[in-house]
Amino acid sequence: GGYGSALALDAASGLIYLGGSSGLAKWNIASSTFSVLGGGVSNVLALALDAGSGSLYLGGTFSTTDTVTGSNTGLNTESSGGTGGLAKWHIASSTLSALGSGVFAGAVYTLALDTASGSLYVGGTFFGAAALPRSTTGSKWFVDGTSCIAKYDISSSTFSSLDGGVKGSGMFAVTALALDAETESLYVSGRFGQLGGVTIGGTAKWNIVSSKWSDLGAGAPYPGGSLALVVPACAAGNVPTTSGGVCTPCRPGWYVKDYGSNRRECLQCPMNTANAATLSATLVRCVACAPGTGADTLGSTTCAQCLAGTYADVAGGGCK
Repeated sequence: GGYGSALALDAASGLIYLGGSSGLAKWNIASSTFSVLGGGVSNVLALALDAGSGSLYLGGTFSTTDTVTGSNTGLNTESSGGTGGLAKWHIASSTLSALGSGVFAGAVYTLALDTASGSLYVGGTFFGAAALPRSTTGSKWFVDGTSCIAKYDISSSTFSSLDGGVKGSGMFAVTALALDAETESLYVSGRFGQLGGVTIGGTAKWNIVSSKWSDLGAGAPYPGGSLALVVPACAAGNVPTTSGGVCTPCRPGWYVKDYGSNRRECLQCPMNTANAATLSATLVRCVACAPGTGADTLGSTTCAQCLAGTYADVAGGGCK
């Protein structure tokens, strides 16, 4: 009991990490065994796994009373208290460390990790991302414009605003986040009426490239709950469009690069290869130019005869 608030799957290792009021634990799928992880942290409400770096990010309501394993160092400490809610579990060393000063006056309910940019998106009921120690922030307790939602830069250990965050007066919360790395979009749901000055019906999209909010027109004023991103399952030779929802074939001279989990993109055939077909599922459809021919540009659909005074003695070797 006490581990049912958050889940994170490490498919490669066959592990499920669990968080809850009792703290942090893991379930080994192959052996069907359960083990409690240390760290002295409790009330874990959100998890985000970076399997590549061996890091598990935690969000919740834990505070300065929770300690790092093997020491008396408080998480997200400040002499006046009131901060916390964010930490990182180092899987290899089984140790816990704070993420900056955490959040101020509230809880973290949801996390979304963008490994490409090294950013951790944080949502909850907090007044703002904590800006501590106060001596370096002009006596402010929090970063401007980070009410209920903020971005944490992992390399610099700093928080920043998403165009002003949740605005208005009342009891607001960001309860769910879902990241679409393919389209560089962050989907947000919760109990709020405005994000960055844009009127929102409770579900919104943050465009990471343009740094703009847009309303998804979900209908319900405060849907809250959770979000799940569904990427279309594309047939061989097709890729999801950048807008999502439909699949499209790669054009002639291109092929599909498959990264797994239906993450695909169209790439140009290498030089001295050619592909005249659509629906080219793999690189092998980019056929090496025959001896005596070549293609000196990427994405060629045909191979051309070598010019007078040049030759190509092997397939794919190019004219010399």
